[in-house]
Amino acid sequence: MCIWTDTAAWKHGTWHSPFTGNTFGCWSIICNRHKILAFPNTLPVSQNLLYSAATAFSIVVLLIGAGSAADESECLHSDHIPNAFHRTHLIILGEIHGTEEGPEFTARLLCALGSDGDVVILGLEIPDWEQPTINDYLADSGDVPFRPQTEDTLFWGRRNQDGRSSRAMAELISQVKKLRTAGMQIDILAFDGDTQGAGDRDEAMALRISTALRERPDATVLVLTGNLHARKQPWTQSGTLYCPMANHLAVHKPLTFNMAHEGGTAWVCTPARCSSTEMRAYGPQINDDRPIVLRSSDNDYYDGYFFAGPITASSPAVVDQ
Repeated sequence: MCIWTDTAAWKHGTWHSPFTGNTFGCWSIICNRHKILAFPNTLPVSQNLLYSAATAFSIVVLLIGAGSAADESECLHSDHIPNAFHRTHLIILGEIHGTEEGPEFTARLLCALGSDGDVVILGLEIPDWEQPTINDYLADSGDVPFRPQTEDTLFWGRRNQDGRSSRAMAELISQVKKLRTAGMQIDILAFDGDTQGAGDRDEAMALRISTALRERPDATVLVLTGNLHARKQPWTQSGTLYCPMANHLAVHKPLTFNMAHEGGTAWVCTPARCSSTEMRAYGPQINDDRPIVLRSSDNDYYDGYFFAGPITASSPAVVDQ
């Protein structure tokens, strides 16, 4: 049982883990920054230990024998990684959906985090029903790029696609496979999807990420999500309280970053259509020498910024049929 230490109204939900296949029953409460989460006492610790032991030797062999598969130029330099990253297991990047640069930056940061042999889980704002397809792609020994199924009309093939199903996002999944081929211990978690009785969408997404953290305590989870979901504080809009995903994850003490950029274009959806849209520059104009800065920003909604430079729209990976 998942237990929240609050006396407000309770509601029950379930969550099926993509890592162990377990289904958990969870009690939850929306938008409380003082939650304490207790997962079942049946967590597969032995499975985690076995996984770590089994992969340790193969990682060394792969790094020696196939290390060239991950070009060092594709990684952020270690000097660009804040020391605070080593004191947390949860890093959240809040992007503008629909750019090439958001996923590209994520791939470079992922490479830097995984290059020292640590276990990293990349969380993507993709529905969890896509998890088996992603797992099969990563497990396949071939080196072909990730190609979403055109017959999947639920996500990659849906009409009015936003930037979550862009070409850049598909390329990011391909980059993960390349890094795994180079010997890095990287998995992907698709954390969006049906709320499964757990309340609103942000709470459900937070629950999936929290489960991954509990099941893989040795891992760092790097999340790429829309910047509103990455906010640490709730806010009220038109009389409605909005509680973002990062707020639900406060117990894990995440570091959250908003995307600063020099302007350009992004693939944006409006009620009328989805298209390449002009975007004005946003945030402090950091440079490549400091691509990540820790800074109290936007009413403490984020811990800092990551710098994407000029941005370019990334169109859907699968064109509308």
